[in-house]
Amino acid sequence: MAQHVQYLRAMLRVLRSHELFAMLSKCTFAEKEVEYLGHIISGEEVAMAIDPAKISIIQSWPQLKTITQLRAFLDLIGYYIMFIHGYGIICQPLF
Repeated sequence: MAQHVQYLRAMLRVLRSHELFAMLSKCTFAEKEVEYLGHIISGEEVAMAIDPAKISIIQSWPQLKTITQLRAFLDLIGYYIMFIHGYGIICQPLF
């Protein structure tokens, strides 16, 4: 924790020296994990933040009938490739 405080003070000094300021309402300190750009980042891993809206879109995707639709769907789920164990095997028939 002491090292964290040292890094934090150094970073805030640099911000102040360049006349930049952090909004306290958007800051959190000494967290074990943080959500950033749709990911949950911790000391151990980067995980996908569960977004019910995105899951709903994937689940309600209409039946694929053309190559263009298949490519669009694969582009959509391709973002999640690192979070889906066995993605290559699961999607192999689609390729």
